Amino acid sequence: MSENKTGIRRMTEYRYSLERNNFILAVLTARVLVILYADGVGEPDSQTGIIERISPQYVNLVRSVRNRFPNDPPEELAQELYNMIYIEDNGYKRDFSHFRSFDEDVLNTWHELREKQERLFSERVAVDSILADAQHAYYSIYGKDIVWHEVNEKSEQKKQETESGEEIIDEFQERLTREKLLCQMYKNGDINERTALEYMGDPHLAHGAFLKIVEMHTESGGEEQ
Repeated sequence: MSENKTGIRRMTEYRYSLERNNFILAVLTARVLVILYADGVGEPDSQTGIIERISPQYVNLVRSVRNRFPNDPPEELAQELYNMIYIEDNGYKRDFSHFRSFDEDVLNTWHELREKQERLFSERVAVDSILADAQHAYYSIYGKDIVWHEVNEKSEQKKQETESGEEIIDEFQERLTREKLLCQMYKNGDINERTALEYMGDPHLAHGAFLKIVEMHTESGGEEQ
């Protein structure tokens, strides 16, 4: 039994570590995209640092990585940054681990959200188990199945609908902002069309439709790269 518990604990720790690392890579990729865009339009490092809540030295580090690997897409540059900052034996003479401090706040927020989701999932599993037992008992006594329906109060349902509508608007605004950034980076030659489409979430979009989106966001149109 103890060996089984140890195995479960190790699997849980491994899953947490994997999810955490994937989240850090997502943060670093987004950071690389913003910094490359800011560098492309000539923003000073100090201002870019304020936008990203990082130091000008961090901005310079990202640029140096881009200069060493000019043909790599943002996600591969982010992987290189991860290796430099989070892997202790990374082969570099300099120590970049102090840059981890810029990820602490967002990681704490991620951890709290993940714990909340885990609790909600556990509570839902417990409720489903109780309902399943009750359903089985009902069938054993009456020989009929019963179906459970969750009923919300009208006020609660209205509140959820309002929140859902606000979330849709927020998601739409975020998508537009992301599309504008990616289109400008494509136009500046910082990324290619394939990378832009992947980060837009529509990798199979037709080339002509993509150019129309570039034109819409950059006002002067996007030339084929």
